[in-house]
Formats: sequence, structure tokens, C-alpha cells
Amino acid sequence: MATTSRARRAPLHHDPEAVRWVRERSGWTQAYTAEMLDITPAYLCEIESGKRSAPPRLLLKLADLVKCPVAILEAHRDPTAHAAALHALADLIVEHPALLTADTYLRALSLDLPRLPELPRQVVAS
Repeated sequence: MATTSRARRAPLHHDPEAVRWVRERSGWTQAYTAEMLDITPAYLCEIESGKRSAPPRLLLKLADLVKCPVAILEAHRDPTAHAAALHALADLIVEHPALLTADTYLRALSLDLPRLPELPRQVVAS
């Protein structure tokens, strides 16, 4: 008896039900929403069904279009899952404020980490 192994899927960046809910709440069809987002209706359908992950830039665009906070659309993650990595990153930035750049922040986001912790004001203002 042959068994098939399924590839482990990366976590979704979004909550599929929330994406569908804000679209429907806006009174928009999938076709209209897809057009506004400059994607295909098939791609939107896969995002709403959880088959594909919506990239963060697409979530930002949708949130802007429907006038809701992007946090409503984002996947709900366990905030302790990457706590050690976040603390190490925060400690590094506190020790070396020059590291706090858009590039550093974008790299941290690409690691699919939860939101970065609040930094002391003197580090942010530097």
C-alpha cells in the first residue's frame, strides 16, 4: 500500500476567513476585488480558501481599499513562537542602533516573525 507524503505548507500570512469577510462586507465580488488588487480571480479564490498565502503587500493594498486595519487580515500567530529570536534582534538593535534600518525591518518581516517589539525611544530617535 503506497503512502503519499504531503509537503509541509508554509504558514499563511493572512486569515482566509477575514479576507473573504472584508470583501463581502464591502459588497464586492471576487472578480471586482481581484481587479482592484491587480490579481486574477482564481488567485483571490485560492487566498480566500487558504490554498495560497497572500503576500504582505497584497494585504496592505486590500486593507487600504476596504479601509480596515491590516491586522484584521493578518494570520493570528502564537506570539511566543519566535520570542527568543525577537529578543535577540531587539537586543542587537539596542546595542547597535545603526542596524535599525528599513532593510533590517524588511528582513525581519521576511522571516515570518510576529511584529517586532517596541524599542526604547532613544534607539528609535537615533
